[in-house]
Amino acid sequence: MSGLVGLLIGIFLRIGRRMSASIKKWIDIPDWVFICIGLICLFWAGYAAWQDKNLELTTLQARLKSPEFSGHLSTISSGLVNGSPIIMVDGVLTNPVGPPSAAINWTMIVEFPDGRTIIGGTPFLSLNDIQSRIRGGKVSLVWKVVDYWPTKSASPIPSGGSLYGWFWSIFIGLDLNEAYDKKASIVIEFEDVITNKKHQLRRPFGPKGIHLPPGNVPHKMNTF
Repeated sequence: MSGLVGLLIGIFLRIGRRMSASIKKWIDIPDWVFICIGLICLFWAGYAAWQDKNLELTTLQARLKSPEFSGHLSTISSGLVNGSPIIMVDGVLTNPVGPPSAAINWTMIVEFPDGRTIIGGTPFLSLNDIQSRIRGGKVSLVWKVVDYWPTKSASPIPSGGSLYGWFWSIFIGLDLNEAYDKKASIVIEFEDVITNKKHQLRRPFGPKGIHLPPGNVPHKMNTF
């Protein structure tokens, strides 16, 4: 009433007095007109407030029914196995507000700035923990089988919970030097079991430095 409606009433009176003989006699708008306009505005204000709150509630209910996994990727370890690049990534997966849900259908993708993508194949998992050494062999990283994301995330992650893990893929036709030089990104993609919605964790390639010497990789690591 004090904003747009009040302005429209003023414009109506100013124009109406010039164009209508009956309105010209009005000092102000009649009480019944003012009351009707006020009731309409009161109804609309209540409806608009309800609509805003209802939208917030509906959005919250949808979020609580559907997992919205998030998280971050930490270490990127890369090297060559039988001449093909292999990439291992670890990180933390979180389920901030959604219902408990498991994560399935894991895929790793290398995405270049120009939009080109290369999808990795998942090697068979060894029964033993895997070590990857930084070039020079003095420092090693241990990738524990119990922390393998596709296996570990098969159990539901509770609401507000988090899950440390790692994942790997082998890439046929990928040039690791090109991926580093062009600042490509690692994209981990997976689905939640409740809605089958795809979620992603993403991180650009960092500086070179962590490698997988072929002699340090279990011979059982074959691709499919």
